[in-house]
Amino acid sequence: MKYPSFLKKGDVIEVVAPSLGFFEEKDKENFGYAKAFLEKRGYSVRTSESVFSLGRFWASAAPDKRAEEFTEAYLSDASAVFAASGGETELLILPYLDEKAFSGASPKWFTGYSDNTVLGYWLLTRLDTASVYGVNAGAFGYEPMDESVTYHLDLIEGKRFSFPSVRAFRNLRMDEVPECAGRKTVVCDTPSVWKTKGGEVTVSGRAIGGCLDLFPSFIGTPYDGTKEFAARYKSDGILWFLESCDLNPAGAVRALWQMKEAGWFEHASGFVFGRPHIGGDFFGTDFIGAVTEFLGTDVPMIFDADFGHKPPVLPVVNGSLMTASVFKGGKGSFSYRLE
Repeated sequence: MKYPSFLKKGDVIEVVAPSLGFFEEKDKENFGYAKAFLEKRGYSVRTSESVFSLGRFWASAAPDKRAEEFTEAYLSDASAVFAASGGETELLILPYLDEKAFSGASPKWFTGYSDNTVLGYWLLTRLDTASVYGVNAGAFGYEPMDESVTYHLDLIEGKRFSFPSVRAFRNLRMDEVPECAGRKTVVCDTPSVWKTKGGEVTVSGRAIGGCLDLFPSFIGTPYDGTKEFAARYKSDGILWFLESCDLNPAGAVRALWQMKEAGWFEHASGFVFGRPHIGGDFFGTDFIGAVTEFLGTDVPMIFDADFGHKPPVLPVVNGSLMTASVFKGGKGSFSYRLE
């Protein structure tokens, strides 16, 4: 596994928009705060051309343009590449990425979540390169800023590799969050309680994952490298971390079924699920009940962990040797070995 060098003061962070960017005025203003925060931390921050635009396919620009800008950022003198935002169609840029060009480049920390699952998965399975599944760039402009946001910087600066669960989270869907002008905030109204199938749990393995909604789209395409990745690291066990955005419990089971039937869960040592964005029951069955019944009881499972679409979130190192633990009272932790 290839790991990028840790960031230091004076390094360049380039913000790109391989999915959506900051095209609304309130998001542009919030990013101004994020940029100022990162600069105060000691970094130089620059943006790709399409970060503040809106183009075709519900994204910042046409797929080839987005691929070009991500490539330029990754092959540049930047030390890290941060995704501006999530979105809907990052998958469309994959045919325009030159794998050979990337394989000859020094690895860089790529961080983002949601639709940015696509590039994290591609870097991991095609280039054997780690990335961070965590906050998008705009989160560095939130006020007040939960300490979990700065955990992402602590990680890629090499300062810490173990993170405790958060105290509380925002139990609202994104479309339920009140509109705000300029600086964004996260109101944490619900205690964070990690759940298991029974009692305290610790599970470890080579981490792979992201947004569950996206993974079935890879199956049967030239970009499906999951079985090869699992075979390379089968001695470590494969630890899946998954969270869902638009899937109800039935949709989650359908996605997991497709992944299982494609052989993706061979060598799985366990599953860690983030809080589902769409909660509640579906005809009397909730997410935890549906997934537990489908996957069975052969491997450990953790639910409602602190990552996904209901912030605050912990950083997850895609490709690392990850350990996830749940303790008495529903508190938990993630820790990583970069080897």
